[in-house]
Amino acid sequence: MHDTLSMSTAQQNQDWSKMIKGAKRGFFVLGVCVLALATVYQVHVVNPFSSHEAGQRVTYKLGGGQAKIKQIIERDKLRQAEESEEERDLDAERRWGIGDKDEHRLELAVKKQVNAKVITLKDLPITDKVNWREYEKNITEWTWRPSHTNITRFRKELRAANIDVQGRFVTSNATRKAGSKITTYLSRNNVTLTSPFTRYQPKVSPFDGKAFKKCSVVGNSGLLINSACGREIDVADYVFRINVPEMDPYIQDVGYKTDFTTLNPSIFKRKYNYFASTRLTDKFNQDISQFQGLLMFPCFSDAAWVPICTRALQRLTPKQSLSIAFGDPDQFSLIRDYWVTKGLQKYPSTGLYLATAAIALCEEVHLYGFWPFVDSSMAHVTTHPVKYHYFDNTHMVRTHDMQAEFELLTRLHQVGVLRLHIQACSPERAGLGTGDGDIVNGMNREPVDKPQKRIVIEKLWDNV
Repeated sequence: MHDTLSMSTAQQNQDWSKMIKGAKRGFFVLGVCVLALATVYQVHVVNPFSSHEAGQRVTYKLGGGQAKIKQIIERDKLRQAEESEEERDLDAERRWGIGDKDEHRLELAVKKQVNAKVITLKDLPITDKVNWREYEKNITEWTWRPSHTNITRFRKELRAANIDVQGRFVTSNATRKAGSKITTYLSRNNVTLTSPFTRYQPKVSPFDGKAFKKCSVVGNSGLLINSACGREIDVADYVFRINVPEMDPYIQDVGYKTDFTTLNPSIFKRKYNYFASTRLTDKFNQDISQFQGLLMFPCFSDAAWVPICTRALQRLTPKQSLSIAFGDPDQFSLIRDYWVTKGLQKYPSTGLYLATAAIALCEEVHLYGFWPFVDSSMAHVTTHPVKYHYFDNTHMVRTHDMQAEFELLTRLHQVGVLRLHIQACSPERAGLGTGDGDIVNGMNREPVDKPQKRIVIEKLWDNV
């Protein structure tokens, strides 16, 4: 009987041992499952950009372009570090060399992008209901001064992204040989570089080794009307303008100096009906005769524009004071991808494209005529709603996210990388058309019957 009890006790011990081992295995399996679920939640919910689908989604919003998704992922991974108490307590004076340490504090990123410190801009607002009054306040009440530290950081970012404004912003014989293939940045088709492109493009980059003290980038917003900013714009060392704007009737407000002007190929259809008649061809040559310096055609944006640009070049009457160049599609793609890392999900506008180039070339960058809203409380604004273009009645296109771009430009204004001008430049002269070269009729800004004359930029503002 003693042997029987001993055997029963041993059997019970074995059963308990098996139960304990089974429980351990169960807890281990349960732990693995919980860990797997936590990983899935982190990847797909907390950090959606790290998933393949999110990468596809961002790329799709860019029209199929190759976005730098890895940089976006890296930004999200490091966001928690940026929110640490120690970083938040660092004042703007110490981090950026600007601002009031008690009132203005800016986010600081200490991440690496090809060993370059980068400027972190806050996430773009999700809502479309942007309060334009807040932008007016943030710009007009901000004590602006340039920050060479931040300008240097911005330029390092551009170089780290392989953006080469000095050498490759426009095509040249040094970078694009005759017969070479060029990939357009919208349709992603390969086109062959042939005449007349090779005949017109410069031998070397016009910006090679160039640097400018002060630059004006002139947008086309109706906010310029009655601003009296013409003189201030023209005194810059270099002036960028967008899509061959009309200037003669608005010289007092927009100036007349042109060093670099873009011409979107869509204008060939809208204004000149693809040069269907001699009259339209003559009008084309007359319209561009007011421009000097460099006229840049972004012909390689899409393969469909190449034959249209070819036709325009064949009908162009060359003049000594105007050179023709073509935007390099690779550089545009790189600039687009750079702004993707800052939160921009649509193609950058020509204005943002030129502002980026200006920061790379100029010690001081001043922006005029940049305003994406139909409302404004500025004293000089008498036209409501504010016109999209000061010289015509076109409407804002959906290809670009102008408000998101303006948000980025406002932040660059606040960190001293560039300066936005939304007020009248000379309040005492705003709305008065009395300049020597001005051919407007007072406040109405209507052209008067006055013979056209060639305006000498150096003498334009002598009597103003």
